[in-house]
Amino acid sequence: MSKLTPTERLALSVGHIINRPRLFKRIQIAFIRQIHWRIVHYAIGHRVYLDQVHHATFNNPDRGVILAANHRSFFDLHAIMTAFMNKEICSWLQGIYFPVRSDFFYTRLLGIVVNILSCGGAMYPPIFRNPKKRGHTENSIETIIDILKQPGVVMGINPEGTRNKSDDPYTLLPFKPGIGRFMHTASPMVIPIFSNGLTNRFSDLFRYSKHPNSRQNHPIIVVFGKPIDYSEYLTETPRVTLYKKIANHVRDEITVCGERERYLRNEITNGNLLDSSAWLNSID
Repeated sequence: MSKLTPTERLALSVGHIINRPRLFKRIQIAFIRQIHWRIVHYAIGHRVYLDQVHHATFNNPDRGVILAANHRSFFDLHAIMTAFMNKEICSWLQGIYFPVRSDFFYTRLLGIVVNILSCGGAMYPPIFRNPKKRGHTENSIETIIDILKQPGVVMGINPEGTRNKSDDPYTLLPFKPGIGRFMHTASPMVIPIFSNGLTNRFSDLFRYSKHPNSRQNHPIIVVFGKPIDYSEYLTETPRVTLYKKIANHVRDEITVCGERERYLRNEITNGNLLDSSAWLNSID
């Protein structure tokens, strides 16, 4: 097992301290709801259209919940989490986790600071891409599985593994089998989600929102699908090919959400749905 660098050890220690004790998780949730959420709402709230969010509205789930989403922008999960920061939708929330590749957030001091300031350190646990650090990655995978067995937690996962930089946002990249392993081993609830409308430039978050017709010209649309039924796979022998099959099933469900997003985007661009109650307005 390759040793971690001093910065990686520091970042991992900070991640453990913030995300493992219950007290610190409660502080983290409070920070996200009272500070982070309000900043995100100020930046993009007027442009966010939450479609079929009732699929993510349930009372006290007895296990963890995965938000399985496509990945186009650095800020995708921030838009998606606008729904879960509303206490009326997610009053049971006890913990938020965003597993992330170790690059930057766990390899640079600035990454540690950005992780804490942007989401209270919730980008945890890290996945190390260096094959020599496979043992550390396996520890993180086991941590993810343990977390998903706990009630009251939400975990945002991008199964594509990296941002989709193609010109076509509706054709998803191949999914990694990791999400299949998490689902088969921990049996969490899985909500498929497709979001679109964000760029990777931080300045655009505020600039587009100031446009007079920002909803029509620069909408951020988040489509929630029904919880995925994958019970047919749970009795099969765990193996990589099975994990890949489950991941492809998730990909199909997110693609369906993508097609609905395409339809909604066309309707909004044509001037329809601008008065829909699905637009995010509340900051409660």
